[in-house]
Amino acid sequence: RLRLENYDKEKEQRRLKKLHAKKERKEARAHSRQQRYERQKLETQRNHPRNKELWQELTKLMLDIQKLEKEERLWKEALVEVNRLEKHHQPPEKMKLGSIVEEEYNESTDLVKNVENANLESTATMLVADVTMATERINWVLRSVSFVMEESDRLRKEAYEKYQYDGHKFYGYPKVDDSKGLFMALSMDSP
Repeated sequence: RLRLENYDKEKEQRRLKKLHAKKERKEARAHSRQQRYERQKLETQRNHPRNKELWQELTKLMLDIQKLEKEERLWKEALVEVNRLEKHHQPPEKMKLGSIVEEEYNESTDLVKNVENANLESTATMLVADVTMATERINWVLRSVSFVMEESDRLRKEAYEKYQYDGHKFYGYPKVDDSKGLFMALSMDSP
């Protein structure tokens, strides 16, 4: 009887251990699921386009702040340097420029007279007319090229339709039924 009681106790303890282990596994799975859910939620939030844009904007602003702080530091250094130079500033010696001005005055008056006598209006109008004529020539050439391109496209389309639908076939070529390919090959080879 004692053996039966011990056996029952051991059986009960094993059952309790199994229940306890099962409960712990269940809690561990639930905890793991919760952690996985939180990680996925954070990953989804991080990868959301709006959040990515905000992070990019944030990094851009941080870089701008760093640049501004550097610039501010440089301005402060420049201010200190200017203040130092102002303390030790000695004005340059004054020179008498009268003799230099008198020598160059005669030469400069000739230049001023030449400029006053020049007909600047006619020169400017000639330059404007030259530029206008050049642009008109360029426009004419561009119109001519576009007309030639349109005409070429029209003729190519017309020839293709003529040989496609008129029943003209080229016999003796391996790809007789590929009239478009033949036409393209023939038109490419011709000068």
